[in-house]
Amino acid sequence: MAERQRPYQNPKVYAESSDISLEYSWSASVQLAGSLWGRSEDTFAIAFSEIILSDDYKETNNLKATSEKHLEVYYSSKVNEHLTISPDLQVIWNPYGKDVINGNDTIVVGGLRTQVDF
Repeated sequence: MAERQRPYQNPKVYAESSDISLEYSWSASVQLAGSLWGRSEDTFAIAFSEIILSDDYKETNNLKATSEKHLEVYYSSKVNEHLTISPDLQVIWNPYGKDVINGNDTIVVGGLRTQVDF
């Protein structure tokens, strides 16, 4: 009898040129329209996700292999009819499951996107 495939990535498959193998992941997000606070063309959003490494990876490499977690928050604000700005904050905890030599425990990235319409 053939082995039944699980509904997520095969834990024995590794990303090319990488020592990381993820078994499954999940994410959740919420986006709110600015009309809730009187700015109908603005948007606020928050998202969280987690990448869970395979047991095969943990056993084979004997490394820490903790879950990698992501948080993203942004606000899109229409300044006028031609300009929209969107500050963004992203946080990653346990990048690569804390298994990168000299890696960070947490990565924080801030950004600012602008859109100009003519």
